[in-house]
Amino acid sequence: MLNTPHAVDEAFAKLSAALNAEISELQMAGRNVLHEGSPGQMQRMLRLAMEHAALRDQVMKLHLAWKSGQLPPPAPPPPTPPEFEKARVNPVLIRHIEGVGVQEAAACLGASTAQVKQWLESGALKGYRPSGGRWKITRDDLFKFNRSQRKP
Repeated sequence: MLNTPHAVDEAFAKLSAALNAEISELQMAGRNVLHEGSPGQMQRMLRLAMEHAALRDQVMKLHLAWKSGQLPPPAPPPPTPPEFEKARVNPVLIRHIEGVGVQEAAACLGASTAQVKQWLESGALKGYRPSGGRWKITRDDLFKFNRSQRKP
């Protein structure tokens, strides 16, 4: 968390360095593409480099305004209403979630794949699915569901 001015300065320095490296890489790639004879692709690369440079400049302005006290620190996020906490959310970067598919979940639970899909769609079993993609169930969610389904 960025609790101290030093931590903010350090984070800004890392962001600035990353943007500068990205800009240099895009400019170099644009020049290399020019030598290969693809002006349209070169223009796209150089336009991206200019957009990244504008972003870097905007971040720098915000950082300097914050350091000089002209920019108030961000307000804490508003509390989440209970109805949103209960709603299932599909994260954007699902490919980074470690989990099992429907078939493996069915084998672990001793159920059919159709039954697992029904549990997923009803919300009884928590899972993630990109729009139109395949379901992923984290192992923790699978174990929690399995424990909740056991009869004493």
